[in-house]
Amino acid sequence: MTTTADADAAFEAALAKDAGAAPIQRPDVPAPPRREPDPDPDAPFGRDETGEPIAPHGLRNTDGKPRLKPAGAGRGHKGPDAARISPPAPQAAAKGRPAPPAKNYTPAVTELLEGVWMLGSSIPIPAPKIAVRVQCQAAILKINEPGLASGIATAAQHNEIIARGVDKLTTGGASWILPCMFGLTPFVAQSALMWRSPLDDDVQALAEHNRTQWQEFVQEATKAATGAQEAA
Repeated sequence: MTTTADADAAFEAALAKDAGAAPIQRPDVPAPPRREPDPDPDAPFGRDETGEPIAPHGLRNTDGKPRLKPAGAGRGHKGPDAARISPPAPQAAAKGRPAPPAKNYTPAVTELLEGVWMLGSSIPIPAPKIAVRVQCQAAILKINEPGLASGIATAAQHNEIIARGVDKLTTGGASWILPCMFGLTPFVAQSALMWRSPLDDDVQALAEHNRTQWQEFVQEATKAATGAQEAA
């Protein structure tokens, strides 16, 4: 009587013979090992007689479960109750190193005050009473110049807003202030004198001179416009 196994063997032998190869040998595969049940996640090392989890490495701070490994440097988990170490502040990190020297504003401020004194001493003011007071103020500035320069320079070293203002006023020295003021002063002084003076011959002559200049300008502009139109 032919069994199913005999039929399979005969079929495989026929296939191997047709392919010119030896009969296929079935490998003897052992059965997989029996999987042990997963340990209790709350008690990976088991429980004692009272049912409490065994914790040979102590309990974790986060959830109170037994540690799987001993806690130590570079191991374990930092819980919420662990000490938080903040990075050192920039001031602390730089502690021990000499601070950069503060900028010395005294020479620049002194030069600026010197320019203001020169301006107040030389500005032409048509009003006698105002001119006397301006001269007095210039004298007070000159007397207190060293103390003013020192005080402003110290304030600039400790206050960023004052330092920016001093830098703007003293960049390149006070040389830009004097040409600016001396350029504006004649216009301001002559204008003030004209508005305070009566309409005498000098004022009338100045007005007539300006009318003549304006008429000459209009004539030149008209000629230039006419020439441009003819050329087009």
